[in-house]
Amino acid sequence: MLGGFMNNFFLMYSFAVLFYMISSSFAVDIYPGDNWRTIAGNNPAGTTYIIKAGRHLRQTVDNLQDGDSFIGETGAVMDGDNRTEYAFYAPGVNNVTIKNLEITGYTPREQYAVIECTQWLMGSTCGSGWVIDSCIIHHNDGVGLRFGDNFIVTNNYIHHQLQLGIGGSGTGARIENNEIAFCHYSGTYDDNTLIEEGGAKFVYTTGLVVRGNYVHHNRGPGLWTDINNINTLYEENLVDSNAAYGIFHEISWAATIRCNICRGNGKFHDYNTPVGWGWGSGIMITNSSDVECYNNIVITDPDSGDGIVMLQSVRTDPVGQRYLNDNYVHDNDITYTSNRGCSGMAVDDQSVKGSGNRFDYNHYRVPDPGGEYWLWHSTDDGSWFDNWTTMQSRGQEEHGTCDADDSSPSSMPGCALSVSTHHASLPGTRPQLRIGRYSLPIENITACTVAMYTPSGRLVWSRTFDNLASWGNASALIPRARNGRPISAGMYVVRTTFDKGSVAQQQRIFSGTVAYVP
Repeated sequence: MLGGFMNNFFLMYSFAVLFYMISSSFAVDIYPGDNWRTIAGNNPAGTTYIIKAGRHLRQTVDNLQDGDSFIGETGAVMDGDNRTEYAFYAPGVNNVTIKNLEITGYTPREQYAVIECTQWLMGSTCGSGWVIDSCIIHHNDGVGLRFGDNFIVTNNYIHHQLQLGIGGSGTGARIENNEIAFCHYSGTYDDNTLIEEGGAKFVYTTGLVVRGNYVHHNRGPGLWTDINNINTLYEENLVDSNAAYGIFHEISWAATIRCNICRGNGKFHDYNTPVGWGWGSGIMITNSSDVECYNNIVITDPDSGDGIVMLQSVRTDPVGQRYLNDNYVHDNDITYTSNRGCSGMAVDDQSVKGSGNRFDYNHYRVPDPGGEYWLWHSTDDGSWFDNWTTMQSRGQEEHGTCDADDSSPSSMPGCALSVSTHHASLPGTRPQLRIGRYSLPIENITACTVAMYTPSGRLVWSRTFDNLASWGNASALIPRARNGRPISAGMYVVRTTFDKGSVAQQQRIFSGTVAYVP
């Protein structure tokens, strides 16, 4: 009797397990016009959702469950229509996958992200184990995405975010092979010292890996670890033409910064950070300890860039004064493209000067080998900048070299990244004409004439595209310049006459803010 009961029990248990395995691995298609929240609420944890091609308007998923996956077909677009706060909002949820989606037009408030995993910025409530892969995240407010413990953020193209491309905290995260560009493009937060902006900012991380990313033309720092990050690895990133520092390690602990190429950073111009004294560094280490920085190539911006700088300032928090201690900068190649800029160590208050910091074995390429391109403790003897002889007399660069050869190397020994490495927008990005809230994907167009006018009626640009192949060309976008003069983003009237599938010769007139994928 007992044996029969046990047999029936195990049989029912086996069917239950089999049903759970089938249901949790079942793929659910989501079409344009479907309600994502409702569909997600009607399926078990661990469901895979296939997002069909097309424009999915004003969708938010705030009821994700552990193990859910949202996988976009080619051409799947989540469009918040500039009136939807989040695309995904999932505090405390684990092992979510978001892949191959274009996400645009969302409006999270400042400091919060379009893909948001936490309820509170301080004291993160993120889950763990997410994968965010091969997404295009652009023209949203706030931050593009936030990460937590053991997140993998890879192969994404994140651009034209109003504030910041990537933000996050946690243990064991990997940020790899992404392109992060033109974030904080409008300068909205230039004068707000409580709001960070730029490419990416990492806070309270342990074991963070930032590898193989292309980070460029962000209005702010490119890559920024700030507040109690420890055991960080920055490796083989190309960090180019950001308004402030290229790589910035601030009030944090042990880090390795190696095999990166930082060029043309510190492009302050009209940005709000002061020029000079190392503020335009390709690599900047401030109030941090136990950092090793080596085998990097740094090429300065000619107007306002610096090389590699360590900065000790008065910074206190509950831990106490944060010191610049035991950092070693060695075997880097630094090229100055003009007679300005510096490398070395600056101290803004001699009472809090750190110790154990070294520069050695670095090679400097400068216009004038007798010039003052270095600083060490800045005001110890009333001087600011040092020439090479004085820098060495201070016990630094004993084995370093300096010359006027401006042919910086294409790569460093033991490093895979090369200056000549081709970096373009990641595969899967599409030329796109975006006027205000309207997005016109190229694959929907078979023939089109586009004309762009100023509000007063002056023709700025026009072009006829007579087949799909011509739309597939990057020149199908509104150009950056016409007759050598730049066309700026702004208010325009755009008239289109186009064939779209079987519907011929529809004319539309749009009025809005023109922005375009670079």
